[in-house]
Amino acid sequence: MFGEVCLFLFHSPLIMNSLFSRNLSKTSLVLGFIFSMPFVAFSQGNAPKALSIESAFGPKTEMAMYLDLSGIKKSGFVKKAEAKFPEFMEGLDDASEEMAEFTELTGIDPDDLAQIAISFTGLDDLMTAAQQGEEPEFGANAGFLVVGRMAKPMDVEKLIGTVMAKAEEEDGPETRKMLEDARSEFKGATLFEVPDEIVEDEDIPFPMSFGLRSLGKEGFFAIGKTADVKRFFSGAKAKAGAGFSSEARKALPEASQMWFSLPLPEEALDQATEELSENPMMAGLAQVMGKMQELGVGLHFKDETMSLNVGIACADAQSAVQIWTLSQGLMAMAKLAAAGEGAGMPPFVQKLTSAAKEKSVVFSTEMTMEDIGFMMDGIGGGIPGQDPLENLEEGGTEDLIGEEAPDFKTALLDGNDFKLSASEGKQVVVLDFWATWCGPCVKAMPEVKAATDALKAKGVVLVAVNQGERPATIQKFLKKRKWDGLTVGLDPEGEIADKYGVEGIPQTVIIDKKGIIREIHVGYGPGLEKRLLGELNEILNAD
Repeated sequence: MFGEVCLFLFHSPLIMNSLFSRNLSKTSLVLGFIFSMPFVAFSQGNAPKALSIESAFGPKTEMAMYLDLSGIKKSGFVKKAEAKFPEFMEGLDDASEEMAEFTELTGIDPDDLAQIAISFTGLDDLMTAAQQGEEPEFGANAGFLVVGRMAKPMDVEKLIGTVMAKAEEEDGPETRKMLEDARSEFKGATLFEVPDEIVEDEDIPFPMSFGLRSLGKEGFFAIGKTADVKRFFSGAKAKAGAGFSSEARKALPEASQMWFSLPLPEEALDQATEELSENPMMAGLAQVMGKMQELGVGLHFKDETMSLNVGIACADAQSAVQIWTLSQGLMAMAKLAAAGEGAGMPPFVQKLTSAAKEKSVVFSTEMTMEDIGFMMDGIGGGIPGQDPLENLEEGGTEDLIGEEAPDFKTALLDGNDFKLSASEGKQVVVLDFWATWCGPCVKAMPEVKAATDALKAKGVVLVAVNQGERPATIQKFLKKRKWDGLTVGLDPEGEIADKYGVEGIPQTVIIDKKGIIREIHVGYGPGLEKRLLGELNEILNAD
């Protein structure tokens, strides 16, 4: 139950995978305890009289993210998007549903969460691992801090008693005792330094703490590296996050209700420079690629439109001007090419403007509801103006069609194993590569399952190959969606996906009884079930 608080507050796969991959139950229980504690005034002492959520960003912050949830929720654009495109807010809706029990128990309502700020330090190890295709892990110099501002106080003693009792019921009196011993007071805030016995995660090489403080009609919570949590509650120059410096953030409009900034990995820039250098038309861009240092993205939700701004901070102002000049030429060439092909360009791309601002280049556009529709079509696998199924092509995997399917053995969610070669001569196997967080996958799976279930008696089997998620996460998702009887294969490191050239999900692969790959589809479009039924029947009849 308490894990849903994590899902709502930390809607970042990086945080969830890195922090809670090994022992979610106890860790989430602690989070539940912390966040259900009351926002009441404690003995103030030398406590700062004011806190600013932007002081979550300190002088060592490398990656920063900010969300003005109250402002976003009030936006007319967001309300219209919710009504017209339910999937636009599906993730938060799901989290809200799952938090219902927790809300009833504690009185914490997601609607009372007004602002969130997230800070990361020591990103080198994470980025290096990502570049090498390895699981990101925090290094010794890494740290993170998540800060939230609540807009409503809560009942105190009732919450403490209830959650303590719940902790004892689920994990015994030892866990309750550890929670009680972890509590202390720090500059007006209640602080909990999380015991290693509860975290039990070797990927976190630093002490973690949770903290809470009430100030009038609002409350603040912080979770992260102990030193950063204490820095926040110390007031730490709370004036708009003094000490945090980001050229990309400075280039974005102050009115941005959601923004993030992060350094651009040197290895990625070097690779891009090398690839661009091979194209004579991109030689100019290749020369200045290495001067790019930081990326920033900002969103401002209005009544009818959404402003999107992308800032690229460079080493110096001259490089920024060079990139701006090159971007003007590239945009003009792209528009000419699109006009020549008769394809046109998405309206929000046509409205794109750019400007050099000190050491940064800023690209800006206004997005309408029609633009969101265009993007949702793309996310769902469709191409505006075409039959959505026309986009269910083989992508970069067409060379595999007609070839022998790579053999593999994988653990199934139910505890059994599946070996592809064991089905040869007996069954037509459909592999569907997916993940619970993938919207198009969630749309496609019921149709893939319906098509394969209809032909199960004729020897068709479906294996839904999940990409990199924990079994507990998958099981909970299946239960919520009521996807009974779905055979789920586990591909935690993406090794099976690599064998089948998976670059995007969902990807559906049909393998005949001879072990030959007959069809590969990437993406999703309405009518998928009918198309799969036709292909499967054709394969069965040929056999």
